[in-house]
Amino acid sequence: MKPGIYTQLPEADYHAVDARGSTDIKDLYADTTEWKYRMDHPEEDKDTAAKLLGSAIHARVLEGEDAFHAGYYLALDKAAAIAKGALNTSEDLKVWLRQNGETVSGKKSELVERIHAADPEVLILDEIIEAHAKANDGKELLTQVQWDKVVAGAEWCQADTMIGKFMKNGTFNLGLSEVSVIADHDGVPVKARYDHLANHGIIDVKSFSPFLNKEPIYAIPYAIKKMGYDLQAGHYINMWHKAKALWDAGQVFGDYPEGYFEKVFARDQPTWIWLFIKTVGAPQPYVRGFSPESTALAYSKRNAEEAITFYRQKMKRLGPDVPWPPENKIIELGDEELLRY
Repeated sequence: MKPGIYTQLPEADYHAVDARGSTDIKDLYADTTEWKYRMDHPEEDKDTAAKLLGSAIHARVLEGEDAFHAGYYLALDKAAAIAKGALNTSEDLKVWLRQNGETVSGKKSELVERIHAADPEVLILDEIIEAHAKANDGKELLTQVQWDKVVAGAEWCQADTMIGKFMKNGTFNLGLSEVSVIADHDGVPVKARYDHLANHGIIDVKSFSPFLNKEPIYAIPYAIKKMGYDLQAGHYINMWHKAKALWDAGQVFGDYPEGYFEKVFARDQPTWIWLFIKTVGAPQPYVRGFSPESTALAYSKRNAEEAITFYRQKMKRLGPDVPWPPENKIIELGDEELLRY
């Protein structure tokens, strides 16, 4: 895919672009050997429930209620279906068969078949669940708890006196969401996908559960450093400047409001804003960020560029088809280090 700003690029197409994104930058800076090994030996994501909830919150807050409903569906209320008379267990089926003078031998599927032969109108919970899933084919399934978290998260953001100014019905409406940028950095293909690109800055939405039950005032900075979010912010800011050059060159693909990019790139530096939405307890929104003059942001931008340098050096020396061995130094351990444990 050629370099440019893409306003309507599907998420799957963005991830398919062979370029280094924010997660790559974070992992490359931490350890190029580990990054290369994970690329060559992808592992199953063990934290799928948390990622699913985070993705659903993103869809609702960034793309809107319609997009959320188009991509996710609520698990069937089994208790409500049973209350309406749906038969659930094998014993439930046998009770019905006995009461209606039918035999009760056989597997569950045979019991169901016998019930339908006697009365096609009888409700069977397994069949209701199957029909519910079929009617929502292609969507992601959320539990009632997850669904409520998403809905409440959007409502709490809208109710916030500061964040709500930039939202309508719990969705950001001043700017564009999911804007993708494909560019080049000293011969290395790089990319970024902005959660929300507003006139004055970049808004990155994170769902989070406080680490070690810490208060958010302490948990959020801890999460930023632990998860490498600051380094990702540095990469996004660097990519903002590349996007500005692409805009000047007319490399924009997709629809956007008239005058939008003129406002976005009318400044020398964007403001960086995180919107953290808590997923444990009350779904409170917390806003954190960097000012353009932030020393911490300057370090993050520099470190993001260093990560690309590490990648380019390893690619030049070793190439993409072999492991990238570590270059660990020999460290002599003294008594102090060993006696500490």
